[in-house]
Amino acid sequence: MFAAFNTVCALSSRYLIRLFDNMRLRKVLTLLGVFMAGAYLFPIVLVGKGSIAFLFLGQIVRALYPPIMRFYVNSNVGDAFRATVISIVSLSASLSFAIVSPAIGVGLDRGGAIPVYLVMGSVTLVGSLALWKVIFRKRRKQIAKPSGKNWKTLS
Repeated sequence: MFAAFNTVCALSSRYLIRLFDNMRLRKVLTLLGVFMAGAYLFPIVLVGKGSIAFLFLGQIVRALYPPIMRFYVNSNVGDAFRATVISIVSLSASLSFAIVSPAIGVGLDRGGAIPVYLVMGSVTLVGSLALWKVIFRKRRKQIAKPSGKNWKTLS
């Protein structure tokens, strides 16, 4: 099973990244969160051996997150701080995994897979939707704010 997870992760990193070339990076990052929520919630709804296929969504996210995040940081952070920000992003991902994973393991041992997957999926979905709302609000403010420049002053 884990060999299949790693195979999907490798193939996703190599080939699926091209599907997101024409999408905005913030939208892609939010979409990855929704994929991750689906990886937790779909196996609860569709209980059975076929539900394992939805766990591959998590492996796709695992494969796509680093290159997309690296590109996002490279395109939005200046040269002076880029290496520091990339290190902080990497540290925060590793640290969150190190903190959350033991809690998930204890929850799986004590309560079973369904309650833990429900909590993880709900938290991931709420976080992704909150991120989407912040991004949407920020973009709406940028559109509403006059910049002083328009197409007439540029020509």
